[in-house]
Amino acid sequence: MKPIPFSTDMVKAILSGQKTVTRRLNGLEKINSEPGAWLNIGITRITIIIKGKITQKIRANFVHRVSGEVVYVNFPYGIIDSWLWVRESFCKTESGYLYKADGSTLPDGYRWKSGRFMPKEAARIHLQISNLDCQRLHNISDNDAVCEGVELLFPQHLYKNYMPGTEPHEGFSYPSSSFESLWRHINGSDSWQHNPWVWVIKFTVITK
Repeated sequence: MKPIPFSTDMVKAILSGQKTVTRRLNGLEKINSEPGAWLNIGITRITIIIKGKITQKIRANFVHRVSGEVVYVNFPYGIIDSWLWVRESFCKTESGYLYKADGSTLPDGYRWKSGRFMPKEAARIHLQISNLDCQRLHNISDNDAVCEGVELLFPQHLYKNYMPGTEPHEGFSYPSSSFESLWRHINGSDSWQHNPWVWVIKFTVITK
């Protein structure tokens, strides 16, 4: 079981049942140094033996469009059906753990901690990987963006603009545009413009 971090907005979307997909860059650094030069030729599941122990891995297979070089990239979160535990903003108090996504009010003297520092024992949300793909970031559709958990604002009927300092009336008509703002907020504008390869991880919530 491996950890996977989520922002507070995305934890809320998971808890509401809206978010069922996440896109991640982990492990694809070599490919994304020149993403347009590579072609994904499929995802395979392999069985290897390490020190007498049988282990299964999933990897994405890439071929360079010019040189013909083939590169295999291991999926960093296990295999299909693997479990993940969610790292989120939290605070440990004398009475137990509190979570920012719940809108909890902290007692005096306490501060929220980044999910990067969350110990496994504090995790309340566990996910199971149900499917996996590898694609370019700009390939996301409006339906995909909804599954990513972007928020629809009422009564404006606009999808949220996640860039800091924006107002509700500055939302988007299309969920894919909302997801772009979310990605840019988390990963930087250059990352979106770069159109990197990403893991597309579909999951189900096991516990929360």
